Amino acid sequence: MTLSGNITVALAAALILSGCEQVMNAPATVTPLDSKPNVTTIDRYFSRYTYGPLLRLYDFRDQRVILKVKISNESRDMPLSASLYTFADGVSEKAIEKWINNQHSDALYADAAEPASVQDLSDRVSIFARTREASVSGREGEAYQRYAVSYRVGEIKIAGVAIGPFNDDATVHVRLSAN
Repeated sequence: MTLSGNITVALAAALILSGCEQVMNAPATVTPLDSKPNVTTIDRYFSRYTYGPLLRLYDFRDQRVILKVKISNESRDMPLSASLYTFADGVSEKAIEKWINNQHSDALYADAAEPASVQDLSDRVSIFARTREASVSGREGEAYQRYAVSYRVGEIKIAGVAIGPFNDDATVHVRLSAN
């Protein structure tokens, strides 16, 4: 091999290694274990222009659980919380759908399912990237800053439930002022 061939190989190896290092330091993009959830996202309340905290509900119907991730829009820190709701075997899918609806409506359904258990999993979620985007106004002239947010949910293995780890992206409207 010639000197220029050795340099080319060395440069290629250096680029591959540096690329691998970047990939290894980046959060892994993985999907939930053994199931794909139905996802409900809510961030608008009372009108199509008023934004609130982002709620993301991951419905793992096959495991009878819902993972609820909440990203606050009260500050640029965007604190996160997460809870795992487990439903009993006899609860109907329709009753669980009503429970999901009640999480963002005026609790319209009195006959919605009641979770058998709720576990706080806030220590398993974290934001790993946020990008500031456009400013937007709400229905009463309130101001919001829009952010593209990427967050990670760590692996969950609790009482027969197996989820994640996984990453997801969301848009969060941080309230800057209210009129």
